[in-house]
Amino acid sequence: RNVPNVGSTVQRAKPARRLCCTSVRVLCWPPALGTLSFSTQLCDMSGETSDALPLVSIITPLYNSEPFVEELSASVVAQTYTGPIEWLVYDDGCTDDSIAVLRNQCGPALTDRGIELLITTAAADNQRRGCGYGRNRLVEKCRGEYLCMLDSDDVMAPERIEAQLEALLACSEPRNTLVGSNFTRNRHDAMPRYTAWLNAMTVSQLHLQFLRECPLAMPTWFLHRDVHRAVGGFAQAHNHNAEDLKFAYDHLKRGGKLHKVCKPLLMYRFHENSITSQRAVPKELIWGMRIDALQTLVLDDSTGSPFSKGFTIWNAGREGRRVYRSLSPANQAKVRAFCDIDPKKIAAGGYVHRETGRRIPVVHFSEARPPLLICFKDGLGGGDGAGASAAGTGG
Repeated sequence: RNVPNVGSTVQRAKPARRLCCTSVRVLCWPPALGTLSFSTQLCDMSGETSDALPLVSIITPLYNSEPFVEELSASVVAQTYTGPIEWLVYDDGCTDDSIAVLRNQCGPALTDRGIELLITTAAADNQRRGCGYGRNRLVEKCRGEYLCMLDSDDVMAPERIEAQLEALLACSEPRNTLVGSNFTRNRHDAMPRYTAWLNAMTVSQLHLQFLRECPLAMPTWFLHRDVHRAVGGFAQAHNHNAEDLKFAYDHLKRGGKLHKVCKPLLMYRFHENSITSQRAVPKELIWGMRIDALQTLVLDDSTGSPFSKGFTIWNAGREGRRVYRSLSPANQAKVRAFCDIDPKKIAAGGYVHRETGRRIPVVHFSEARPPLLICFKDGLGGGDGAGASAAGTGG
């Protein structure tokens, strides 16, 4: 490293004047193979009205991302948002020259653009703390009213901040809404069905399909800082904690809203050293979190939802039975029946739960009594198999 570790320190690179990007031309978006080229014109905007717009804080935990830092920084510089921006970076114990490149190669362009750069170094013991810890420390130090999450190996579209802030402010509860967006993938063959599922989802489907996975990709999140405060921040365990899914579920449990911009505003990179490829979250942990969210947000009597009075599970096969077995006894009692299209399952006369001896009837879907809890197995045709076991809700 070219930058000495001096403990938990903060270094601000403060611009001498406010500059605004008046013309940004994207030569290639979405970026092909991660290559994004910009042509920018900068002019002094002192005395203009841009400072009347809210301050946006970009939040980036960083670990050994030297190959991507210049491209990352270029996408920050190219933002069309004319209000004030600060960029906070948490150095999670980098052992390469990521920070040196960010400060020396990228710093001048950020200063010229009027973007304040704040770098927080790792703890004195130089131990990695993980993305959740890094994001929480940066949110504590930032001054912005709005938070833009950005991973250190990704690339933003020039209009990202402008588009997501506009979408958030148009929501009925902007201080209680988590906004995401569509995205492109690099590599293009990385988790193709998962990517297609997220990008195809409409705004109205976000609150129906959250039990499969988080319906907003975490690197695309944009939110008011009150959301982070109300949730209590990200889980901070270094490994195996699914901090994005936990944050989203905790947000929903306290009545939070979801929204998205249905256009690609981020290039989401996948490579052998990325967090996604290195950190395998145990499937049982994910399953338990989803069942907990199902029971708390959908089935509990306090929700007042139709499901709290009784429901039908659509899928008398392995996935449907697994969901039933995972429910609390009180919620198992709310299952009226399974429904299916398989004549053999229907003819069997029902499913008997071994632990209780209860027989739950299996009926044809045309005879099912709503509401329906739809359980399905993804990845049966080969490919990434993302979200291999998933539950969704239907009215």
